[in-house]
Amino acid sequence: MPAEAHAADEPIAIVAMACRFPAECPPPTRSGPISWTVATGSDRSPPTAAGTRTCSTPTRTTPGSTYARHGGFLYDAGDFDAGFFGLSPREALATDPQQRLMLEVSWEALERAGIDPRALRGSRTGVFTGVIGNDYAPRLGSVPPDIGGFLLAGNASSVVSGRVSYTLGLEGPSLSVDTACSSSLVALHLAARSLRAGECALALAGGVTVLGHTAGVHRVQPPAWALPGRAVQVVRGGGRRDRVGRGGRRAGARTPRRRPRRHGRRVLAVLRGSAVNSDGASNGLTAPNGPSQQRLIADALADAGLAPSDVDAVEAHGTGTRLGDPIEAKALLAAYGPGGRARCGSGR
Repeated sequence: MPAEAHAADEPIAIVAMACRFPAECPPPTRSGPISWTVATGSDRSPPTAAGTRTCSTPTRTTPGSTYARHGGFLYDAGDFDAGFFGLSPREALATDPQQRLMLEVSWEALERAGIDPRALRGSRTGVFTGVIGNDYAPRLGSVPPDIGGFLLAGNASSVVSGRVSYTLGLEGPSLSVDTACSSSLVALHLAARSLRAGECALALAGGVTVLGHTAGVHRVQPPAWALPGRAVQVVRGGGRRDRVGRGGRRAGARTPRRRPRRHGRRVLAVLRGSAVNSDGASNGLTAPNGPSQQRLIADALADAGLAPSDVDAVEAHGTGTRLGDPIEAKALLAAYGPGGRARCGSGR
């Protein structure tokens, strides 16, 4: 599959998707899974896993315990057909579930695109993966000698993408990206740039997060986690209580490519443009910077060749904090204007 450079503003088509999300969710078609969740009001935060320690004190200040009633648990994250992907049982045991999940969803995304994954061996197909956590190996405790040799490659973040490239024999760019909550979006941004530059003609782009420990038990002083396990802002008694929810077990892969209709592919979505930057200096390491975020939106619109008035809806990432959410909301208003027609939704 030869790669050819094309115009920098050429739209990139998403021709297939695959995912593993908490709770019940339909296949990722044109109307799902996110649209399905919003339309049905489905709750994708199942109850906390059985056996998780719960803090029973009213102040919820016992270190090493969790007090959230719900969380984003992917209960089948440990299921894996090792033989299908050419892994021995010992290697599969030593391999981070994040690598195993990316193998599964990458294969599924290609099948949904009508592509035989085995036919891509030796092609310039790229793999771009967002991954921000790795706590599998540290929780293994004592490791049997016969699997110790598999631990290094089985738990390196760089191998999350490399495992897919190696197993399928893909010879395009292969990289893992860690930019925290934006990792999957940045992976998609880089995939689009690579496609337009002719580095690859087809790409697998997505992300995976399986937090086996850090999403369940936290130091809870001062308490910051929402009791229901979801991000909330509650006004009570004249003061607002801000809490964060965590959904750490999920995986998703998209199959973007150039000129899909030439190959008879169905198009799920089109990426017109994207942009990346950094907040730079702000009033804290984890605090957002409004002007930087406003410039980022302007850059993304310019890259897509769109004006603010062309945008009908905006999906934003919120954390339920009294510091960050207003800053990000004001940046959106400044970029699109208070009288703009864009409708904003928050993904938390």
